[in-house]
Amino acid sequence: MPNNNQAKPEPKFPRPVYFSRYRHWKLSELVNYERALVGLPAAPPAPPESEIFLTAAHVRARYGGVSDMWLWRRVAEHSEQEAA
Repeated sequence: MPNNNQAKPEPKFPRPVYFSRYRHWKLSELVNYERALVGLPAAPPAPPESEIFLTAAHVRARYGGVSDMWLWRRVAEHSEQEAA
């Protein structure tokens, strides 16, 4: 009988893409991250030509006006998980 009390690992926050030294995030990756947080399956991938990119200001506003430090920690956690 499987043990359902085990904590599921939190999904990784999407990695930023840099354009002209500014961080941007793919909207489709943020949507899949949000879906994983609530236990929904990932959405089908968007065609590359229709991809939408959000700046750090857009991402902070999307998550309720969080601080830049919150966003920096999310990105840092992601890079630490990949290094391990």
